[in-house]
Amino acid sequence: MGYLLDALTDEEVQAVEDELAANSHLRLRLKSMREMLFPLAEDNDVYEPPSGLSDRVLGALDEATDEAGDNTANSEISIGTQQPELPVLSASERDKGDSKAPRAWSDLFVGLSAAIVGLCILSPAILKSQEGARTAHCAGQLHEIGQMIRDYAFYRPKHVVPEVDAAGPLAFAGVYAIRLSDAGLLDDRSLLWCPSNQPSDQLTFSLGSGPAPRIEELLNMPQARREIWQRIAGGSYAYNLGIMIDQQHATPQMQNRPSFAILADAPLRESADKKAWTVHFGSSSNVLFEDGHIQLMRFDEQLDLLDHPYWNHQGENRAGVDSNDSVLGRSGRNPLDLPGHYR
Repeated sequence: MGYLLDALTDEEVQAVEDELAANSHLRLRLKSMREMLFPLAEDNDVYEPPSGLSDRVLGALDEATDEAGDNTANSEISIGTQQPELPVLSASERDKGDSKAPRAWSDLFVGLSAAIVGLCILSPAILKSQEGARTAHCAGQLHEIGQMIRDYAFYRPKHVVPEVDAAGPLAFAGVYAIRLSDAGLLDDRSLLWCPSNQPSDQLTFSLGSGPAPRIEELLNMPQARREIWQRIAGGSYAYNLGIMIDQQHATPQMQNRPSFAILADAPLRESADKKAWTVHFGSSSNVLFEDGHIQLMRFDEQLDLLDHPYWNHQGENRAGVDSNDSVLGRSGRNPLDLPGHYR
């Protein structure tokens, strides 16, 4: 923030610029903060202070100085064994002094009430601003991973996205991340965690922040540990579950379609009575489409979509029913929702 407001020393500016040159995440964060500050720069109006303000302030300072001087003079006492005698107040004087207490308490109550009201007014705006920054940050990370997926497809036969098997140890959506890592494209697993989405437990966080296993390592793992990696390999994102061609599961080809979803920063969480998303107030997610554009989509309203990002044309969170039906699932999701497979 100091860098954007030109409030740093030359040495601090140089340190920030050196870090910006080496840190892509910091560049995205700087861009997000600059966009938040941009509207403030448009307010160029000049406001004049009220007339007589300076005279009133100086007069108040003079009175405060005089009172401080009187209090200092009255408080000077000699230091010794003899303590000064305290004045004895009459009953009327005590009553007069006590009458000030209710006013002091009422002033304190009014001040606290004003503070509480102000906090109630400002808190939603602060939370909305913070969530907006996190949403923009997640979109930036989504863009980076989307570029990795396009690079991966460019060198694959038929330009397919990372393959998700229909059955077996590699039949989970989060295998995208492991295949990207194996291809040397993904070396920072923190990209897989949207700041709006908290890890579900400490085990998930500790394993998720470490290096991902290679395909061979995943295949040779004990089943219990492999299931943990199936759950966390894809981080907090949702990945394309593939498509069905002639009743066979297949991997989509990159064709730059503007309505075919490849990736999103929030997986669908289903329960018995509702469907929800884990980030952006539980009602929306950033969705990356095949042509590279990212759209923040709200799902708490009825959407008129030809191809919903999270359900196939039959209303199920499983592989698309044809080549143009894109469906996104969380890391541990089996594309065919087969019994006995980790979900």
